[in-house]
Amino acid sequence: MSPLVREHVGIVLILVLAFVMRSFLSTWPSFWHDEYLSIYYYGNYYKSALAAIHSLAQNSVHPPLYQFILYHWMDWFGDSELATRTLSNLYVAGATLCLYAFTDRVYGRRVALAAALIFSLMYMSIRYAVEVRSYAQTLFLASLSSWLLFEFLAKLLRPAHWKALLFNQWFVLLTLANAALLLTHYYNVFFLGAQGLFVLIYFLTRHPRLGLITEVVKAAVVSAVPVLVLLSTWGAVMASMYSRYDSRGKYNAGFPSTDPWTMFNKFVLSANLKLASFGKWLLPAIAVLLVALALRLAWDAYRRGWRHVPDRTYGTLYLAIWAFVPCLLAFLLFFFASAERYSSRYFIFCTPPLAVLIVLAFEEGIRLLDGAVSRFTAVRPARHYLRNALIYAAIIALVIAVPGGRKAASIAKVDFRGTASRIEDIVRSDPEHSYILYEANWRATLDYYLSHFGRKKRNVLITVSDTVHPKGEQSRDFTFEAKQDEIRKHDYLIVAFTHKRLRGFPKSLKRLGELYTPYFKMLSPQGRGLIVYKTTKP
Repeated sequence: MSPLVREHVGIVLILVLAFVMRSFLSTWPSFWHDEYLSIYYYGNYYKSALAAIHSLAQNSVHPPLYQFILYHWMDWFGDSELATRTLSNLYVAGATLCLYAFTDRVYGRRVALAAALIFSLMYMSIRYAVEVRSYAQTLFLASLSSWLLFEFLAKLLRPAHWKALLFNQWFVLLTLANAALLLTHYYNVFFLGAQGLFVLIYFLTRHPRLGLITEVVKAAVVSAVPVLVLLSTWGAVMASMYSRYDSRGKYNAGFPSTDPWTMFNKFVLSANLKLASFGKWLLPAIAVLLVALALRLAWDAYRRGWRHVPDRTYGTLYLAIWAFVPCLLAFLLFFFASAERYSSRYFIFCTPPLAVLIVLAFEEGIRLLDGAVSRFTAVRPARHYLRNALIYAAIIALVIAVPGGRKAASIAKVDFRGTASRIEDIVRSDPEHSYILYEANWRATLDYYLSHFGRKKRNVLITVSDTVHPKGEQSRDFTFEAKQDEIRKHDYLIVAFTHKRLRGFPKSLKRLGELYTPYFKMLSPQGRGLIVYKTTKP
């Protein structure tokens, strides 16, 4: 065992065990609609990565970096659930390692190990480690960016002249990480805005005698370079797609529909800390301890002067800004733009600092308890905690993180694999009759599994011929009505309800019943599954 591994054996164990656990979970659920967009419609359906990116630019609002990487990943490792989700799994492992490196640098190994353990078991970390989507990449890049930022600031000369600021390997790496964040998801700009606020505070407090304008410009340069990279590479596509979406009223909302604290509570805290009933008491306790920690650090900064404040204080300030300020910036932008679009996954980059803040809150509680008890007795709770810190870290993870992680591991997704398997069984068990398949969805997504089942059986019996499109509910322009002649060449019509549920197609179902004879149904309580029609007139 190398000295480096021996020195950090704790994080190695956490990374390996968490990765193996997530790998096991990766093969349990089938792909669902949004994953299909990644692997099929913006992935291996095309002959080249550039063709896939061109399709993305024509049909989606998302930037291309994740799809570009995933395309080549599938070239090397295949497009199975395990292969494609392993990329996300590796991203979460990388995020854990970067969070550990950041926390170890600022707070030491004890806090770093506890934070890494909690983060590995949190809801967002587990859920998006087993999905073929860009959010795990965001987790990794946000954690990498935070670690690089503190390496950059720690090695920056004081005062920071322009040459030292820009011609610096850490600045280059930080800029690349932040540019990659923006090319992964547009909402990551709120993370960069929060990071830019911290950089501004850092420059102004570390160098209070330097010119205000100069330091503001330096902070702006650090934050603006990645934005310029985005605008120069994907800016035209971004503007075109947002204009198209905005013209449809996709982002319009009544204002104000929420406030920054409600956003933070709903999309960050509640999205990650899915606690049991006692959680309503636990979260306020954590908040009170964090306030106590903030007051102590603020008093320490006032007493010492900001120029002499240790990295630990700046680290805690950064964690608080990292966790909360993106919600504030999103609220302000959407308020003034009179448009909004919220989802907890869009703020996934706020997940890593929560793990560290939870540990800091617990240790602040131990410090306060130690100070109170030591006045009356020789017992020192702090010493007991330090001797058994690993046990306490496991207990905190069990109480705080595991409930959410368990929900993420057991979340019920749409069973495309099972639906495709049932269709294959129906067709294969009845070779005397002919079947045609329609899928009630925007796009045909069942072909992936149908082709894989057929490949294993050396024969593809059926593919999706067309869709029962959601637009037909408004226009009454039904494809199955326009193509009656083609459908009646077959004995049976199978209509599969996958991503879109049965209840989303009342007009289509009525018209289907008028044209064809319902034969039998295989539907879940949620309204997903399939209906088989005889193509003869009722």
